[in-house]
Amino acid sequence: MTQSGRLYVIGVDEAGYGPNLGPLALGASIWQVPEAIDLTSFAVQLEPHFQAKRWQGSDRKPFVPLGDSKQLYQSGGSTDSLGIGVISLLQNARSSPAIAAPCLWSELLQHCNCLKLQPRVHQELLPWYTELTALPSMPWRDAATMFAGIAKQGLADQDIDFEGFQARLVDELLFNQGLKQFGSKGKLLSLTTLQLVKDVMECLTMRDVVGIEVYCDRHGGRSKYLELLHSLFDDLFFWIESETPKESCYRAEWKGCPLRIRFTVGGDRFPPTAAASMIAKWLREVSMDHFNAFWQKRITSLKPTAGYPVDAKRFIHDLKAADVWSSGLSLPSLETIWRRA
Repeated sequence: MTQSGRLYVIGVDEAGYGPNLGPLALGASIWQVPEAIDLTSFAVQLEPHFQAKRWQGSDRKPFVPLGDSKQLYQSGGSTDSLGIGVISLLQNARSSPAIAAPCLWSELLQHCNCLKLQPRVHQELLPWYTELTALPSMPWRDAATMFAGIAKQGLADQDIDFEGFQARLVDELLFNQGLKQFGSKGKLLSLTTLQLVKDVMECLTMRDVVGIEVYCDRHGGRSKYLELLHSLFDDLFFWIESETPKESCYRAEWKGCPLRIRFTVGGDRFPPTAAASMIAKWLREVSMDHFNAFWQKRITSLKPTAGYPVDAKRFIHDLKAADVWSSGLSLPSLETIWRRA
């Protein structure tokens, strides 16, 4: 169906910026909405089909979780709410075919192209990434069609099309290489985020589109992004619309269409950014499951880690105490697995 007066809304967020172990994960979700939609009440308009809370399994009326990943997941807990939300949207993506339940995870990996940045040799040096295609725990999988139907109705009620996801995993080696190249992990995050935005925009179909709105969560204490934007989009000219403590906003034109890119404090509460945070967090957590499993095969008593600084040091201490690097086994070195910032 041809629709006039449409906006692209792209949300981008990360997971794993702070840890010393495991990947930095970035996600993007792409939506097409009516031009007249009130984006400030986007979340309210998607209710009750989508709700910013965890799925408990005992809720009387089913809904699709859609919210900041920090609301939907606690370290060491169930990733069910992340998975239900991501897969329900994936099954309604215009860029994705109908998906049989056993193929949901493999289709997601192919759809979002999360290992695009990783050279093949890195999978030899960081072997847990070869396990990423293994199906993670999805006890709700048999109900995936039901959840997808709820999402379909919620989108249709507001004349919203979900276009799809993109994601990138920045593995430990890539992270350290980027840190050396760019001088700080903040700049690494900003440039990798904007490259993902550019990759997404280059795939957009612009027919009947009257604008593109990009929403990113603010990166740490950074409030000025103009120089970074011009370094990535060297064929565009950006104007500063605002640079305030709460939001930095920039305007340009993309293929003759108005483009606005925002970096907002607390921006991951906005549904497109929330969906991006959910896929990033899910990919990060599944990656950490494989990381932990790899080392626990060598030390069965080893306590798993989420990779954040204090516990990451405990994890490395336990590996050293078990003499894993003196065992004669061919294992990834400490310098290979440790993110330096």
